[in-house]
Amino acid sequence: MTRILVLQHSPYEPLGILIHTLKKMRLRIRYVNFSRDPHLRVDLSRYHGIVVLGGVMHPNEPDLYPHLMHEIELLQLAIAKEIPILGICLGSQLLNMALGGRCYALEKPEFGWERIEKCGEHHLFESFDLPIHVFQWHQFASKTAPGVDILLENNHCVQAFSYQNTVGLQFHLEVDANLIQRWLEHPNYLEYLRRHLQLEDIQVIREETKRYLTESMAVAKLFFANFCRLFSKKYYTLLSNRAGRELF
Repeated sequence: MTRILVLQHSPYEPLGILIHTLKKMRLRIRYVNFSRDPHLRVDLSRYHGIVVLGGVMHPNEPDLYPHLMHEIELLQLAIAKEIPILGICLGSQLLNMALGGRCYALEKPEFGWERIEKCGEHHLFESFDLPIHVFQWHQFASKTAPGVDILLENNHCVQAFSYQNTVGLQFHLEVDANLIQRWLEHPNYLEYLRRHLQLEDIQVIREETKRYLTESMAVAKLFFANFCRLFSKKYYTLLSNRAGRELF
């Protein structure tokens, strides 16, 4: 069975609607929750794909969160082994650093619905042909290394990049209405929002969710289905290379 490793940094930032695609494709999921045990260390040998989720920490805080360096090293090993990786928000920033890029703080964080545009060609991003609004919640952004393809951007920063069979998404394509409401109502998340936004700005996020969420979820469904096929493709490649031998 294809095994997918999910690196999680907060119980409030789950797989979202991505979990439906993983289950539909009968991919076995193993969570590593660094918010519960920051000292966990992962053996990559049993996995055929990785999803790295968002989190409340910043990518430049390895002194406060030592597991961030472990994750970067783990992603570097996965890249060398050509294991497919999907990084979301913080996950994309860690993936960017594993690829030799750097991260920096934006002058103004991105919260809520922001328009992004396609600036590169990639078969996984066919559903992004038209500029769309996606859900943002981040203060840091990625400066990619040479050789990494930038696929989506806006006037704030790089929004998506790829290298071989790895992809980083700066935005939260995994959200649905329940997850957005959860973030907007959680005391810690709401306090963080209020440091940067006025109350009327937060209300705008609620209103724009009604306007943009349906299209975002339609794009997400296609993108996640296409990306998750990489996990199965990798698995079957492993099977053919190890014909007649025990995989695990």
